[in-house]
Amino acid sequence: MIVVNDIVNIGNDFSLVALEKEFFFLPNSTDGITEEKLYALNPTAYFVASYIDGKRTVEDIINLLCSKTSVDKEIAENDVLELMNSLLENKIIYKK
Repeated sequence: MIVVNDIVNIGNDFSLVALEKEFFFLPNSTDGITEEKLYALNPTAYFVASYIDGKRTVEDIINLLCSKTSVDKEIAENDVLELMNSLLENKIIYKK
């Protein structure tokens, strides 16, 4: 389970990709891309994911989101933690 003071990074098996107005984590494998291997993101989730760099804490990313939007910090924290834990469960990110 990821908490706000954790540092996370994107695993080597996935890349964060923006295709026009659609955002995904795509597998880096050569087995082909199937819907089961595709992890779609909304624009806010893409914004959050773009700051996953293995250096920032989850709280740093929450603060960046709050500084760039009008979202309430408590709501941002809940939403970001939900996203991060889903990405962890799907083995897209890992805790450092």
